[in-house]
Amino acid sequence: MHKNRKILLVMARTVLAAVVFLTVPVPAFSDVIVINETLSKLSPGFHMEYLEDAGGTLTFDNIKSEKYQSHWKQSKKEDLGFGFTKSVYWARFTLENISDRDVAFYLEEADAIMWNIRLYAPGGNGYKMIEAGLRKPFRERPVSNRTFVFPLEVKSKTRATFYARFYTQDAMNLHLRIWSPEAFKEKTSIEYHLLLLFDGIIIILILYNLIVFFFIRRFEYLYYVFFVFFTLMFFSTHTGTSFQYLWPDSPWWSAYSTPFFLNLMLAFICLFVTQLVDLKSLSKKKLYLKITYYTLMVFAILFILLSLFTLVSTYLYIIIVSAALTIITLSYIAVMGVILILKEKSRPALMGMIAASFVIISAVVYALKQFGVLPANFFTQWTVHFGIVIMVVLFSISLADRLNIMRRDLQASRDALLDMNRNLEKKVVDRTELLQSSMEELSAVNLKLAEAHRRALIDMSMAANIQSTLFPKAPPDTGEWDVAYLFRPMSGVSGDLYDFYEENGRLTGIALFDVSGHGIASGLITMIARTVFHRNFMKGTNKELNSILEKSNMELINEIGMIENYLTGLLLRFSGDTVEYVNAAHPDVLVRRAGSGDIEIANLKGSDFKGYFIGIAGLEREYETLKFNIGSNDVLLLYTDCLEEGRNKKEERYGEERIFHMLKKAPGGTAGEVLDFIMGDFFSFTAGRDPEDDLTVIVLKKK
Repeated sequence: MHKNRKILLVMARTVLAAVVFLTVPVPAFSDVIVINETLSKLSPGFHMEYLEDAGGTLTFDNIKSEKYQSHWKQSKKEDLGFGFTKSVYWARFTLENISDRDVAFYLEEADAIMWNIRLYAPGGNGYKMIEAGLRKPFRERPVSNRTFVFPLEVKSKTRATFYARFYTQDAMNLHLRIWSPEAFKEKTSIEYHLLLLFDGIIIILILYNLIVFFFIRRFEYLYYVFFVFFTLMFFSTHTGTSFQYLWPDSPWWSAYSTPFFLNLMLAFICLFVTQLVDLKSLSKKKLYLKITYYTLMVFAILFILLSLFTLVSTYLYIIIVSAALTIITLSYIAVMGVILILKEKSRPALMGMIAASFVIISAVVYALKQFGVLPANFFTQWTVHFGIVIMVVLFSISLADRLNIMRRDLQASRDALLDMNRNLEKKVVDRTELLQSSMEELSAVNLKLAEAHRRALIDMSMAANIQSTLFPKAPPDTGEWDVAYLFRPMSGVSGDLYDFYEENGRLTGIALFDVSGHGIASGLITMIARTVFHRNFMKGTNKELNSILEKSNMELINEIGMIENYLTGLLLRFSGDTVEYVNAAHPDVLVRRAGSGDIEIANLKGSDFKGYFIGIAGLEREYETLKFNIGSNDVLLLYTDCLEEGRNKKEERYGEERIFHMLKKAPGGTAGEVLDFIMGDFFSFTAGRDPEDDLTVIVLKKK
């Protein structure tokens, strides 16, 4: 009997031990985290074990079994980073509540782009599983927060072991934190306001630079706007705010938007950099700058293609390629920026490097964190946010600085022209005063002046006759073009120059130039300029039209010397249905399309297309050639500024808008009928007022 009681006692103790083992979880390792009701925040990282599931096939029962206990490894870091991997990772830690009260807490995984998390927490007679992750709708999260948060509890005077399974196709980073509900609420509030401030600064700068772009139409501002916008979207996806507020019911897009926005951000960085330092213009001077320009353009195209490929590719592969190419591209931009600063003394490059240095360093740090080279912590996780804010502000300052430089250069040119005009006016005043003084002192000078005036008229008449022999007497009669023109000098000698270039019965080109000032000096310059332009055009059949204008400009400067007159003008060259066109600060060429009747300005590149004045030493620069197609019955209108600036008795200008309107209304007959219609309206508008400048108008109609 005594022996039976002893056996029963042993069996009872065994059953009791089994019950305790099943109902009170006991950790498989001894590194226990002690907590009580004073809990605020702690990291389980150094007290945690992790296990790699390379195939992703292990179940919760597997990893708890004795077979896999030797597979667990002790964490030696606060946060674990494994880089880009296909493996699933398990983690476990034990909490011991030494207080007399139950302790409620939040377990947070701070990596907002973790694809799937399964948390196994003690409950009842076993474990309950709570699931969250980027591949589940936002509303299914245990706690509504941009990161993954699990509300948990440890009973008083007990231990509890928690297991978590992590899977992602992005970089595997475990940032586990334990918070008291109060501390978590305070931390979330701070982060919310910081992110709100970050987004607010970025949005304000986007709107500001977009408004500037609409006013000045320079593409560096547009590229900057897109670059900053996609930067904002990329970091919103990375912090989880876009999933929380923009597309909470689109788990697939929330995951794949990360590489999509990353690649578009890098594409517009490349485009913005080329515009900021004017790399396209610099590439014409040196080979290495040309290589740099085309390399960045290739990078931009590659990133755009990668962003599209993101939508149909495997996430893991595309994010690895994108992250690696990001490091390569930013490093290349940094190296070339330093070279531009040292070799070319580029002020925009210096300003850009100062601005970009913050985000380049922070982006490299972040990318290395993604690869697992650097530890995952607050600095590596948030460094790009601080860097991007500083960068976008400094880039805006850099753009403003470049705009100020352009305005200063333009103002310097205007000041130079104003000085020239002031000098001319001063000379006129000085000579007039001298003449008046002489007339008062010597009455006999009147006779000499009358004689001098008579001779001047004779000289003017002779100059006008000589000049008229150089200009075409009639429009060319060719099989391709119907041409009509009006040439009306303000006085005998004209400061306007027009010429038709023909070869083998074909009209090959037209020149139209306007010399500043009036009188014999302007007329002499037109005769010299006519010879120079005609010679270079006819000899330059195989040369670019802009080079013909540049060569003519240099020859004209050498021939006329340091005088105060300058020219505006344009050259056109015809080849079949193609028109080549170069403009030197002259009114635009207008095109009326036969099919639609629409009026177009032949200036597709905007204000940058026009070059500077001709005939002024020190203002030489490269001109650009524009090519456009011309169809049957299309009409071209060329004119000097007298047509646009003509005034009526009320001091109202005829204006470009009225020219557009009359060209559109003109009959569709011959070039002469179009010309007569426009000029009839012009002379009716200016009736009763003498012209203040030479007038030349040319109409060409494609047969």
